[in-house]
Amino acid sequence: MQIENGGEFGIDFTNRGNEDDIEPWRLFPFPDSSDMKRIKRTMGHLVQENASIREIEDFPENSIAITNNSSADYLLLCTADDVNLAEEIYL
Repeated sequence: MQIENGGEFGIDFTNRGNEDDIEPWRLFPFPDSSDMKRIKRTMGHLVQENASIREIEDFPENSIAITNNSSADYLLLCTADDVNLAEEIYL
């Protein structure tokens, strides 16, 4: 995970390798209650982000958003079964 818990990264969907084509994405942090500093850092965590995202019309029920960009696009992981997430990532 980017800087262990949350952060930003870039994706080039054009495959041209041009730095101008890299689009920034914000990774949702995972909740961490190990100490007060980490609790504050992860308050807007994955579970809270997905609670509001699920209100979006036609959002897939069997998925969880792990990141978003400035265009309100999300990268999703879908469930493989009742317990596990699949390895594929969807836009």
